[in-house]
Amino acid sequence: MSGVRLLNHLADVRNDARCRQVAERIKAACNTALKNGQKTSDLGGELGTAVFAEAVIQRLRERPAIRQR
Repeated sequence: MSGVRLLNHLADVRNDARCRQVAERIKAACNTALKNGQKTSDLGGELGTAVFAEAVIQRLRERPAIRQR
């Protein structure tokens, strides 16, 4: 989620809506994985961080990419 915070900061500083859109996509992908029970051990699950990251990446791949202008 630190990446999401960084992207939101960049969106504010640079007035760049694309950064905010990417941050929202990542946050939504993380939340979906968590809602589906895919959790790391610090959150009461059994996944390692690499497996959780793959779950998030898979969800990002399922959604259409943001088009650049």
